[in-house]
Amino acid sequence: MMITLDDIERSSWNRRISLQYVRSYVAGAVELYETLIALEDQGYEAAVFPSRGTMPFQGLTWNVHRSGFVEQRGPTPWHHSLNTPFGYRTITLPFTADAPAGAIDGSAQIRDYWVRVLRAILEHDSASAELRYYQHCVDALFGFERCRGLPLKRAGKRFVFVDTVISGQAVCEIVSSFNAHGLDDFYLILLVDENGDKLKSHYRQVLKDLESQGKAKLIYVDLLFTEDEGPAFTSTWCLSSPQLVQAAYDVMDPVSETTLVGTAISFVRVQADDTLDNSTSTLLGASLNVMLSSAMGEYFAPKNIREFYTRGLERSRLELVTRAIYNQLNGFDPLSTKETERIARNAIQALTSIGLDRKPIGLPVADVDVSSSHVVRLYFDEAEIQRYLRGYAKERAPALLSVHEP
Repeated sequence: MMITLDDIERSSWNRRISLQYVRSYVAGAVELYETLIALEDQGYEAAVFPSRGTMPFQGLTWNVHRSGFVEQRGPTPWHHSLNTPFGYRTITLPFTADAPAGAIDGSAQIRDYWVRVLRAILEHDSASAELRYYQHCVDALFGFERCRGLPLKRAGKRFVFVDTVISGQAVCEIVSSFNAHGLDDFYLILLVDENGDKLKSHYRQVLKDLESQGKAKLIYVDLLFTEDEGPAFTSTWCLSSPQLVQAAYDVMDPVSETTLVGTAISFVRVQADDTLDNSTSTLLGASLNVMLSSAMGEYFAPKNIREFYTRGLERSRLELVTRAIYNQLNGFDPLSTKETERIARNAIQALTSIGLDRKPIGLPVADVDVSSSHVVRLYFDEAEIQRYLRGYAKERAPALLSVHEP
């Protein structure tokens, strides 16, 4: 099937992934990198990446670092390559707040749980019930290593928190929990969608106040076109167990401060697999990464050769748009939750992991669905839930606090 230039120009994909939006997206990533460098030099001791929305930007900061256009950090290029900002003290936690239907303040309660997990890592509290439960889920339920998301070396309490922002509700709920749990030595770097046009007035004021206090930097982006999209656009998966979000409260020791307990994991998957039948999604993600790398080259290119890079960027952008149109015409909508669900079901039916070289889900899965933001929800028989919780209640192993330090 031939895709013509007219097809491209009429396509919503061409508007969604315009040159203007791509350039703004990459400029935001460069500003994020420069801000991380400055804050690390000022003595901040850890960087926290809390959501799937930040993962594409986290990857782009690595592209900036190795681009050759930034100041070398270290005596040799080899030292520079190892010295990414907060490279040894980066923490990734899902902060997924996929609350059960009807839960009052459900998202705030779940985000409060994730803040308490973060607090345990920063305060080196290996007895934390929240951190122990999270690591048990990572290993026994989702099939990943217990140290998933931990810093390579122990982090300090002065931390940078990076997030993407639409309405502002999520980050304001998180900041409220920071303050409630004594995590007041933070700095926010916020990548704000549509130049702040979607910010709700109350949350806008909270964030502007934090910015005026020197506790936040707002980086405005024309369009966060990867936000709340599927793995084809983010390369990132998120798995959650809604039943355990509610039921796990009963086995927290000491008793949790809220009745909803985060039970989720996020991870990057960028490799095709015949069992998963995810090659179309993976190839589209690869095209997106090529386009963003081309945009990075244009951003840093000297004026006398910038036109060369601009042509390369437009070529890679058109290739991405063409691939997206072609896939859609052939029944594959790369932004559809049905596609995310299909791949997840393939993995579960084959008793394999969506993650690379990980164990399959630790309980027999009874059903699967996918939220509007592509969170894969796993459901289990009630007897399996109770057996799993009894297994956790018997475990008394202390939590891990970093990858390489005891």
